[in-house]
Amino acid sequence: MAYFGVTPSNVFGQGSKDSFNGDGSTTAFTLSRSVLLATDIEVFVGNVRQEPNVAYTVSGTTLTFTGTPASGTGNIYAVHQATSHGTLVPPTGTAGAFTTVTATGNITSSGTIEPAGDTAAGDNAAIGFTSTEGLILTGQGSTNDVTIKNDADADVIEIPTGTTNVTVAGNLGVGGTAVANTDTDTSNTGNVTLDFGANQNFVLTLTGNTTLVNPSTEQVGQSGFIVCIQDGTGSRTLSLGTDYETAGGAGITLTSTASATDIIPYVVAAAGRILLGAPQLAFS
Repeated sequence: MAYFGVTPSNVFGQGSKDSFNGDGSTTAFTLSRSVLLATDIEVFVGNVRQEPNVAYTVSGTTLTFTGTPASGTGNIYAVHQATSHGTLVPPTGTAGAFTTVTATGNITSSGTIEPAGDTAAGDNAAIGFTSTEGLILTGQGSTNDVTIKNDADADVIEIPTGTTNVTVAGNLGVGGTAVANTDTDTSNTGNVTLDFGANQNFVLTLTGNTTLVNPSTEQVGQSGFIVCIQDGTGSRTLSLGTDYETAGGAGITLTSTASATDIIPYVVAAAGRILLGAPQLAFS
């Protein structure tokens, strides 16, 4: 026959009974099967039915009395109700290990949400939240720790495993100002190695004749500027390692005046090839 609403389940579980012997001191007993709610079983002591959540509570397979049952042989028993097996909708606030959970409202977690099989300590793949950091998304993958996909299942944002690098598959729109890290070193003399992995731009105050030695952290396509500021003495020179290339191999000649400021643009064309543009001299 036809039904209005949800069709009743036609698969049922069988009821069962657990019996225990009271000893006048034990309050916790182990049931033969797991119980979700205290009202899912009927508990009797000396043939007197006990009130759920008042006289006893349940947690999985553990039946715990709030008082101490008297001594007796088989004087305690619990009757498991015969239940139908269908879609389980857990009551609000109910904890449990579920294979699939469908929620029509909010899901609240007091800790992190972690995938099955993640047993690593301290580096779990999880979604969490703290009042100081907000949303926290961590992961462990063979290629990417974190991958964000679009509705066509294409990778949009990737964070490779073990790094802080972020790869964006498409165009990146910035609604505000994008500011790259800038190294502001106020004392440069002798050999200086620029860290292109940590900084995009460099503002160097020259306190002596300086040589930019070959770096190892440049990335192809990286570009920015190098600002050279003469100290109060002036006449500091800038020499270049072989990885730094200038048009016609002319090198860089800075303004010699004390406190003068020059700007040198650069672009990384390949590993070991940092191309320097013509310096803009004597800003004032």
